[in-house]
Amino acid sequence: MEYAEDYTVDELMIVAMSREIRDGDLVFQGITTPLAGAAIMLARETHAPNANHLYFLGVNPVIQDISQVMVKTESFLGTVSGVLSISEFWNLQQRNDIDLMFLRPAQIDRLGNANMSLIGDRAKPSIRFSGGVGTADLLVLADRVVYYAPHHDTRVFVEKVDYITGAGHLENGRWRKRLNIHSQGPTKVISNLAVMNFKNKHKQLQLESVHPGVHNSRKI
Repeated sequence: MEYAEDYTVDELMIVAMSREIRDGDLVFQGITTPLAGAAIMLARETHAPNANHLYFLGVNPVIQDISQVMVKTESFLGTVSGVLSISEFWNLQQRNDIDLMFLRPAQIDRLGNANMSLIGDRAKPSIRFSGGVGTADLLVLADRVVYYAPHHDTRVFVEKVDYITGAGHLENGRWRKRLNIHSQGPTKVISNLAVMNFKNKHKQLQLESVHPGVHNSRKI
């Protein structure tokens, strides 16, 4: 089998993300996650035609320019097959009907905790982000969560996040069982260098594969 060689790193990440989508999934795209939007559209055109795409409150948007959707959410509202009310959206979550969510956190730690809130001291942060909106709830209620990181560096991958916007595998995953939470939480992290997962008994981030062209000796 021959493989293409003229792809970009972003395109490679999009393909890796699309493979996490199963046919029939209801997939929620987190805010300002353009690669996730492309991955969902790719999956719907290939192996998962029955997957449904939820962005903000719009169902199955037809996106012509992903960059515009990220800054002008109204640009796709005329193309959707339906618009949910806030109540309908939260009902979907509470019924555990969202199968997969894509997020791009500012920080990710080894237990899959996500920080989308601030960097530095909580009382006087050096950087304050817009926050996680429904991230805290979705990390509990969505069945699977896939993070992506366009820049694989020590600013994103940290030993311990500065602020837990959304909880990953606290207590090495035991807290979900203790609280009778049936969702899987974070399952994969896809970066510009590699694919990682949490498939070990401690539910800690581990390397699954490196992308073509990335040397195994390179620190990840």
